[in-house]
Amino acid sequence: MSGKKITSFVTELNPIEQQVGGHILAALGQPGTAAVLTSIVPGLGKDRVASIPLNQEQVMMIQSMLQQEQRIAITQERTAEEEERSIGFQIEMPETDDQP
Repeated sequence: MSGKKITSFVTELNPIEQQVGGHILAALGQPGTAAVLTSIVPGLGKDRVASIPLNQEQVMMIQSMLQQEQRIAITQERTAEEEERSIGFQIEMPETDDQP
């Protein structure tokens, strides 16, 4: 990533559709914007909505991180399944009165 200052759009909360929609449209209007990251940021007093335009390189980095986390989650899930699996099999035998 370059050392450029990141442009952000921060305002007080309005109706969520208006707030987020306005932020997204403003961020998408920035040159080189491929996506917009928007979040509600809790603050002292009033919460705020913050939106940051992302260029293609940043979007690809985020996708890469998300895919890596997904691979880790899948691997951990498989490992947990393998640990829970028993070796061989078990059969419950019905109790009978004529057992020694």
